[in-house]
Amino acid sequence: AGTLTAATMTSTSTAATTMNTDSDAAATLTSAADMVIEAAAATTIIATSTGGSITATANDPVAATSVTLTAKDEISIDLEAAATATISAGGTTASDINDALGDTLTSLSLSGNATSHTFDITDSEGVASITITGDQDVTVVASAADLELLDTQLSLVDNSSAVSTLRLGTSS
Repeated sequence: AGTLTAATMTSTSTAATTMNTDSDAAATLTSAADMVIEAAAATTIIATSTGGSITATANDPVAATSVTLTAKDEISIDLEAAATATISAGGTTASDINDALGDTLTSLSLSGNATSHTFDITDSEGVASITITGDQDVTVVASAADLELLDTQLSLVDNSSAVSTLRLGTSS
């Protein structure tokens, strides 16, 4: 017996789907509807929801150092171990990106997925680098108090062909 070192799961159901794996390496997850990620041990998570949102339970993904998420609608996730994340989301509800235990998440790449989108990173105190890509309008809501506490200035790179906005505030 050994440990599961990779998991690939796909759901074509149009009902909300919980993706649960104990892989301690890569988890590649695809859903045609809303997705809940339960992958506490996975160190790499690549998740795509073609028909809805992506959320993660309170303790997931605790070990993921590499995270790539794409959703038709919003994403709400706590990233405890990831230093960088690539996130593409759509819909009218803002995505909530939280670095959970604080200051581990330092770099984000964000894009709107087929629609303009807002990303709330007010709970990601350590983010010092944001890159915006794609052809959709993107708004990033960040805490002015958190930006002031950074060791370096915020780096905001706009590689998009749309309108990008950095809004300083306390929430979206």
